[in-house]
Amino acid sequence: MKTLAKFLLRLSLTVLPCLAVACTSEVETTGGTPETPENPQANDPNRRSVVISLQNKLILVQGTPESRPMTRDGIAEEDENRIGSLDIYAFGSDKEEGPYTFQERFAYRAEAGKLPAGVSPLDLKSDEAAGRVNVVFYPRKGLFTKFYCVANQTELNDATGHEYTGYTPLQQSSQQAGVPGDAVTTPGIPTENDFIKLNTPLLESTGFNTDILLAPLPMAGANSQPVDLREYSMGTYVRLNVSLSRAVARFDVVNDAAKSHFTITDIAMGNGRQGVTLFPIRPTGDVPAAPGQLITYPYRPFDGLNANVGTTTKAFYCYPCKAMDEGFLILKGLYAVNLTDGKKEVSYRIPFERVSDGNGTRIEINHNHRYTVQITEADPFEVKANIRLVDWETGDYIDDYEPDNGLDAIIVSDLLPDGETSYDVNTSIVTLALKKGSSFIATTGSNAGVETKLTYYGGSPQTGWLKLEEIPVTATRAGGTQQVKYKVSFNEDYTGDSYPRSILRLIDKAGGGEEVILIDTTYGIPTVESTGGTMSPDGVNNWDAVENTLYLVQASDGKVSTGKITVTSIGGSKVEPPTGSGITVTPASSPHATQEYTFQWAGTDATDLTEKELSITLKNNSDETKIGDVKVKLLPNRINNLQLENPRTGFSLSDITATTATLTMPISKGQFTLTMDNYSKPVVSKCPAWLNIVTPTDTRSTPESGTVSFIFELNEDAPNFDDTQLVFSNTAGGMGMTVNIIRVFQAPVISAYSMDPTANSYVSGSKSLNLYQLKSSYNSTATLKVYSLGGSKLQLPSGVTANLTQSTTKEQNYVISYKTNSFSLTDVNGGTLYAKNLSDEAKSQAVSVTFKSSLPTVTSNLDGQGITYSRTTSDVDVTVNAQWGTYGVTGFVFTFTSPAGLTFSSISAGGNANSLTTISTGSQTESAGSISNKFTFSFNSSTTLNSSTNLYYYKFTAKDNRFPDYQIDLYMRIPVYKGKTPYKMGGLYAMPSYSGNWNTAVSAGNSAGDGWRLASMEDYRKLVGWGGKSGYDDWNNITVRDLGTSSSYITAVFEIGDGENNGRHFSSNTDYYLQDHARTMDIFSSTTGRYGYPQKGSTLRYVLVHD
Repeated sequence: MKTLAKFLLRLSLTVLPCLAVACTSEVETTGGTPETPENPQANDPNRRSVVISLQNKLILVQGTPESRPMTRDGIAEEDENRIGSLDIYAFGSDKEEGPYTFQERFAYRAEAGKLPAGVSPLDLKSDEAAGRVNVVFYPRKGLFTKFYCVANQTELNDATGHEYTGYTPLQQSSQQAGVPGDAVTTPGIPTENDFIKLNTPLLESTGFNTDILLAPLPMAGANSQPVDLREYSMGTYVRLNVSLSRAVARFDVVNDAAKSHFTITDIAMGNGRQGVTLFPIRPTGDVPAAPGQLITYPYRPFDGLNANVGTTTKAFYCYPCKAMDEGFLILKGLYAVNLTDGKKEVSYRIPFERVSDGNGTRIEINHNHRYTVQITEADPFEVKANIRLVDWETGDYIDDYEPDNGLDAIIVSDLLPDGETSYDVNTSIVTLALKKGSSFIATTGSNAGVETKLTYYGGSPQTGWLKLEEIPVTATRAGGTQQVKYKVSFNEDYTGDSYPRSILRLIDKAGGGEEVILIDTTYGIPTVESTGGTMSPDGVNNWDAVENTLYLVQASDGKVSTGKITVTSIGGSKVEPPTGSGITVTPASSPHATQEYTFQWAGTDATDLTEKELSITLKNNSDETKIGDVKVKLLPNRINNLQLENPRTGFSLSDITATTATLTMPISKGQFTLTMDNYSKPVVSKCPAWLNIVTPTDTRSTPESGTVSFIFELNEDAPNFDDTQLVFSNTAGGMGMTVNIIRVFQAPVISAYSMDPTANSYVSGSKSLNLYQLKSSYNSTATLKVYSLGGSKLQLPSGVTANLTQSTTKEQNYVISYKTNSFSLTDVNGGTLYAKNLSDEAKSQAVSVTFKSSLPTVTSNLDGQGITYSRTTSDVDVTVNAQWGTYGVTGFVFTFTSPAGLTFSSISAGGNANSLTTISTGSQTESAGSISNKFTFSFNSSTTLNSSTNLYYYKFTAKDNRFPDYQIDLYMRIPVYKGKTPYKMGGLYAMPSYSGNWNTAVSAGNSAGDGWRLASMEDYRKLVGWGGKSGYDDWNNITVRDLGTSSSYITAVFEIGDGENNGRHFSSNTDYYLQDHARTMDIFSSTTGRYGYPQKGSTLRYVLVHD
């Protein structure tokens, strides 16, 4: 059944259930002795009886195989279970932990008298009731002993392919009183470790029907725990239980030629392994297989029972093989589409693979497993087959390609260090390098879990040189197998000097099946610790563990460049620099596991060195074949590749040599950046006082010819700019760099600081200075701030003075003054002022100077409409002319625009203007250097003037008494009647009509004065444009006619009416015929009118006129 199949998948020692797991309790000791044997060793008091019960259903062969009847209808058939020979190899040791060496060989042969020379006999007895075979033999007392059992394989080969015959028993003798057991005085040959490396004879691929694996089949088993046989006084026998496992796999073939049309004649295997080791059973060769290690098995005739008509058992045997071997069965035979057709010779390959969804996955062929190959159909080109894993004992199907019994195959991986720690898959021996970080990972799996033990020959896990830790995994294989991973690593805390062989045991908790990995040691390749030691120059020389490189930077003559690294190497270390390298190493070698080595490079002032890389050999002092290396880079130490980074306008580098360069730079506010390449950390050892270092040098952990940046900022507050040298020194003692600076001074920058009066101004855009003219006792000043690194100096134009003419400071406020004895009506060109850099007077800034007129300008609300001006430096003559704009107004609005503003102060008493007019102050508006003040001139309501009146003086005072005062002299060239100016037309001035009867109108005209009168009909004729026209002097013609003047004038002077009551204007004339009627000018519209003669008592309109 499946459980039993799982049990048989692994070679193991099955301990009786009632026993504990102590090393000497894995056997059953029974009182008395077995029945009297024929073996002569039975009565030897120095030997002890041991009974090994073989747990398999085996058949003991007595006589020749040919004399025994054989059947072929069983599952595990008799010839597959029979024992034709049995060899037990005993290995002894005076210590339980070993080492174990060859002690004695016991043997059984089915044919009497066939035992090899020097071999002790075995007695095999069948236990028919239990279905077991018991093996009785008598090993020597006095030692711990292990037993390795090999059935049906009398010959074992060594690595050269030859039969191993060098068995030499150990020598033992009793020890001092009180010490149990014997001592091994001479170890036997081979050692246990060498014995388990032996393998079965290798198959060859030549010939037909030769070297084919046939029954009886090779089997093997062992008790892996030592048996304590030290006590000589013990007479009881020891019982051991051992299961033998077949070293081969079996193939059964199911084929019905009538259905498949394929008749098999021969069977073989491709990519097969040539043999196996037996402890444990593993295929020989490398993994993956090296060229020549995989063979094609010789063909075997396919002629068994039921061949091509059903199931043919035992059709073929082979040694186990790995999945990566890509093994396959080869079936030769005859194919025919129909039974009556002719048959064609064909050959098919059946790969060992699982096919799922059309994808094939290669599988292992495992020992002690039976595989059933079922042929389903064939054609001339391929055969379709189904392969299943079947229990060898019962015939039950286990699963397609699913050998999930006991422990999974052991996978050893992640061997570190790569190339130093190795694994021999044939011997299951890991050779671990003795160094930090050495490790490997073992992976397996089991349905019931895995137990691990790490033991030593001569040590214990608590003090061992290895560490064992389980790595958590979550992967579970189909069928419930839980995968486990274990990491075995070198114990870096181990302080001992002994490194005994270690045994990693992986035990299936259910069936007790066990796999063993042996761990030997080898001296490792020396390694360098990640952190370096003292470096000189510090911070420059450096150990880079990632690059495995020690950097040494050139030191100046008389100094030494030094670096220290620590080498770890169990077995000691040796350092060998190449000949002529120029470096020395102290010490040259060391027996210690950890040693600090000092590397030194003598200083030199050479300027032509280039980077040089040396390969330094590190050897293990105890095994000079274990060679590592480090690199030492010798780096020239100078400053090069000097550059300006993103230079501003005016900056440049020139004349660059190995040690000097020229920097041309403007002396102006701001920063600049110099970059350079250097292996160490350059510093500024000399810097002009007028430069500040903003950013220091970069700090690097690894020397490299990388770019170092220095940011400098001009110090505006420096007392001078005299020093012109910038020096970079190499802290590691290498060559420096001197930068000679050519200073380029800049033209001064001028800005306004303050103005007095505030109307003065400096316009930076046009570089112009405006100074207003003031009264003779005052200075017009402007304070200018001059910024000039290197100092400043003024050159002044005529008429301009300053509080000082030069300064050495970066900023200086200069007070510029201007004074005049007279005012001008317009601005005066004051020449050019020059601000020069005191350190380089060629760098200057020109400023145009203007002496601004301080006199106000005058405008009015009627400019261009009758008012004109004539300015002088003391007043302005204003003339009011008779134009349409000046008609019908009661006054005028004058605007004075001046730098400081004006206020009205008075009207001169010398004229009559004071009684005829009044002045009111209006709004003020301001802009830079310009203040506008409005003043309203109004005629008094009683003021009546003729057309040639001079009104004077209207006086205005400057709001800043430093500015000139001003006055208006007013000339009226238009009359004024009762505070209002008239309209002029036809050579007459006319006031807009008044209301009243004729007598009122006559009275008003008589009393008007100053030449004013009531208009006559002749006056009206002139006013309406009828004067001098023929027929228009007939006042009795009352026909409505077109007026001869502008409608605007008519509308302004006359009332527009209907010719009856409204629009009728009395004249000074009485009607000739009707003395109570007066003559009138009737206005019907702005363009038509007539003569009229209403009664004098009517209230109408009238017009006053003036010549």
